[in-house]
Amino acid sequence: MTGQFVIEPQFDFASSFCDGIAKVKKEGKWGYINKLGAFVISPEFDNCGDFNNGLASAKRDSLFGFIDKEGNFSIEPKFHCTGNFCDSLASVLIDGKYGFIDTWGDIIIEPKYEEVGDFHDGRTMVRLGSNYGYIGKTGEVEIALQYSHVEPFSEGVARVVKEGKLEYID
Repeated sequence: MTGQFVIEPQFDFASSFCDGIAKVKKEGKWGYINKLGAFVISPEFDNCGDFNNGLASAKRDSLFGFIDKEGNFSIEPKFHCTGNFCDSLASVLIDGKYGFIDTWGDIIIEPKYEEVGDFHDGRTMVRLGSNYGYIGKTGEVEIALQYSHVEPFSEGVARVVKEGKLEYID
């Protein structure tokens, strides 16, 4: 390591490398480069996410879909907002409500939530009204929506707030 540039400064934004590629923004559009700085997916998207499960969210003409590592849409742009794939599910916003799709684009958990997180260890946080709780990968409520604040599970526990008191749950 010499501290010398391996890719000359040329981007408006550049993320860290993951799986040998990094998302970059150049002249207002997003694409992906390899470690030599060559585009592997040309900068043609209005926004994009990181690759997970072989797919990354990409925005074109105000809607999000998911592209493969060649830059082709595997799931056509039809969502107003998306999350990254975690545990093989990604959140999507449809008609103002969040649900989850699988890597084929099929809806697995119907959109009905006002806020959702990413899946970790088979569950994610959800919000309806002012109440938070957790659901599993099939959409079943695993921990009742009874908290005013929740955080993702880490090492088998999550921080939650109920009636103004901070608690840890398993």
